[in-house]
Amino acid sequence: MKYSPLVLACALFAVTACEDAGPPTGPASAAPPLFAVGSNTLTGDAQYGTDVVFPSTNAANNTNGWARVLFVDAAVGGVTLNFVSTRGFASCFEYRIDDEAPTSSSNGGNNWNPAITDGMWLYTCQNNSSLQKTFTAQGHVDIRMSFGAETDERFNWTRFYALPGYALTLHDEAGNPLAGQAGVFKYRCGGSWAPSVAFTTDANGKFSLEQPACANWDKKVTVTVNQTSREQDVTVNPVFQTAKVNANLKSCT
Repeated sequence: MKYSPLVLACALFAVTACEDAGPPTGPASAAPPLFAVGSNTLTGDAQYGTDVVFPSTNAANNTNGWARVLFVDAAVGGVTLNFVSTRGFASCFEYRIDDEAPTSSSNGGNNWNPAITDGMWLYTCQNNSSLQKTFTAQGHVDIRMSFGAETDERFNWTRFYALPGYALTLHDEAGNPLAGQAGVFKYRCGGSWAPSVAFTTDANGKFSLEQPACANWDKKVTVTVNQTSREQDVTVNPVFQTAKVNANLKSCT
């Protein structure tokens, strides 16, 4: 971990007072946009063309009013999708997270479509109904409709993307996660400070930093809690562009 020379941080030693000598955080800003927008479309990114096993696409199904899966939202580490069946028969969607291997036990080891030869994954079926489901994923979630009543509606793997970014964990000096802790973070872009962004940690002391839109940011983020700041290196995973890092900020009052 590196400390910014501009910041007087609350050290992990005996310190009687804490003072923020770093850049002023100011109020959290919602504008202008700080982060790149995810590359999702409403019907996703088809990974293959049509064939005799998969004669349709998710986009075509949406146009025709057939069974489909629609993008709802994306976050760092997750994607929310809506599975829709528009008629009174089962439409079954398999889901594959971050290119995971087939899950042979997902349906008792049964292959409901003998034309499928690459294995079976976990799935959800809808019958004239819809289901909104959030997936935990570092990179992407692929969906295909490979079995169900209507063979002409089946489509091959279609991809939806989680937002690239970083999952940060806030600890106290003893290594305990700080749940429900409010603070702000910011980063430098081309030598200038971007506006502060407010966060509140979850029950496990975690909060998310989306990939900055700035092309030349220095892979560091400054976190401020209780007027104590610390600069944290952020290591980029080249596959999923995510990493877990510790801020190790002491709660000073």
